[in-house]
Amino acid sequence: MTKVPSDLLEALAIDRSEILRIDMLGGGVSADIWRIDLSHKSIVVKQARSSFKVEADWQVSPRRILSEIAWHNFVRSFLPGSVPGIIAVAPEYNAFSMDLLDYPLWKSELLKGHVEPQFAEQVAQQLATIHSMSITRSEVQEQFAYDDLFVAQRVEPYFLSTADKNVEIRDTLRELGKSVLLTKRALMHGDISPKNILLGRNGPVFLDAETACYGDPAFDMAFCLTHLMLKALLKPDRLPLLMQSVRIMLAAYLSSVDWEGIDHLAERITRLLPAIMLARVDGKSPVEYLDSKQQALVRNYCVISIKAGVTDMDRFVNNWTDEILQI
Repeated sequence: MTKVPSDLLEALAIDRSEILRIDMLGGGVSADIWRIDLSHKSIVVKQARSSFKVEADWQVSPRRILSEIAWHNFVRSFLPGSVPGIIAVAPEYNAFSMDLLDYPLWKSELLKGHVEPQFAEQVAQQLATIHSMSITRSEVQEQFAYDDLFVAQRVEPYFLSTADKNVEIRDTLRELGKSVLLTKRALMHGDISPKNILLGRNGPVFLDAETACYGDPAFDMAFCLTHLMLKALLKPDRLPLLMQSVRIMLAAYLSSVDWEGIDHLAERITRLLPAIMLARVDGKSPVEYLDSKQQALVRNYCVISIKAGVTDMDRFVNNWTDEILQI
């Protein structure tokens, strides 16, 4: 049995006499996460860490757990099936407990080669709904005024850290990082990644909103599309389906947008995409599944695209497809 601090169990009103088994769940970079099987149900306990479990020095205030809880509650108010239910909160321990949803993880399915463009479409539709519900709502902007945490979790480790390693596009990367927070339009999840999305019985279920902040909704789309683009390197036999997923996801999202002109939004998504892809190679949180040759390909393609000021998503995706086919 993996130990959970007794005082944390008490703070979350978990009766030790009902515990059958405790397992530490893997994959947690920013938090300690346990599965606890009780006599009557299974739950998950999450406690934010101040030091992330990566090679680089990455410190972030654990109070970000408050943003995650608030994001869950906000989304649950209009899309109850798209987030786990929160059971108890222990803010003094930067922790909370929630329902265990025993669904497959989207990332795990993609790594197995199971690519379903229709699911990517559902993710985009729900994400557009979440963004739309937060547009121009001053109370939401005030509640999620976590700019300092977003800088520590996204702007600095993704844009600024990557800029330091790519001097020729340093200014562009820095400006892109600033733009995400300066464009105050919607509530961002900030970590829309296949590792944080479950294939629920009735559609996507979103997890890990520690980076939730009010800013540019384009960031969420670019962040998720990044992972589909990179998975194509790992699963070249699934290249057509992955690129189809990219196109369907973007089309579904843009067709649901009712708060601004889609051309401007699509351009921002496209400009952010190569920057975030590059960050998954040269930033503080590189993806774990690319080898040095694949990393070099990503770096070269993204640097060239950023220098060229790419704004056409079709061209960006088509050229990426050609790059992979030449390997």
